[in-house]
Amino acid sequence: MNLNKIIRKTIGKNATIMNKVISLKGGVTGKLPDVIIPGVPKCGTTTLYDYLITHPSIQSSLTKEVFYFDRHFNEPLSWYTGYWNKMKDGITIDATPTYMDSEVYIKRMCETVPNAKYIVILRDPIKRLISNYNQVRIRHWAESETKAFSTELVHQTMYCDRLNELFKYVKKENVHIMFFEEMVKDHQTELNKVFDFLGIQHVKIDVKHSNKSTMKYYISPFRLDKLKTLFVKEDQKLSKLLGRELPWTQHNE
Repeated sequence: MNLNKIIRKTIGKNATIMNKVISLKGGVTGKLPDVIIPGVPKCGTTTLYDYLITHPSIQSSLTKEVFYFDRHFNEPLSWYTGYWNKMKDGITIDATPTYMDSEVYIKRMCETVPNAKYIVILRDPIKRLISNYNQVRIRHWAESETKAFSTELVHQTMYCDRLNELFKYVKKENVHIMFFEEMVKDHQTELNKVFDFLGIQHVKIDVKHSNKSTMKYYISPFRLDKLKTLFVKEDQKLSKLLGRELPWTQHNE
């Protein structure tokens, strides 16, 4: 196991400790990511990242989610590059799923790392919303259902809008879009597509399940009906943008 993986396993997502580690490692760090997974939350970004870093040609970061372009953009660029080892070969990845939450973050990301490739993973929007809502309620938000579903959770799930913002700054050929449902159904086929996108050899990867929660919260039938109505049109827009059918059940059926 390499040093970065040991650090990630030992101290997890503790930002204070991470910053100290970066300072201590300053002499051997300093590399921008080659690949960014900028979204979307609760669509399988952690599972995808865990799959990818088992590939011998891919280098893990000190932590999966760096949050540089949203939470830590006041830090110098050296703070960001400190998450990867410049002395080690391999494709470097930043998998922070909130980078697509704002066009401001997208612009920062694309201007800072102009040669990066992007992998965006999507999921049935209603299941994504409910999963995100469950996580929010479990962690700290004691918000009403009405308030929760009228804020950033819905904004994140407007996939077509978020992708169009990304495409303002990145050529479409540098963006690989995949779907959670297809990764669950046949993870190896979907990973091989990613390996082809990155120009690396196919490697057999064992099945992983990350961030899987067993806790569920009740969503009212009224709210569910409203979400179904909302995403009928959104699904149509996304299907047209991508030029393909979507893998989840159509909400208007």
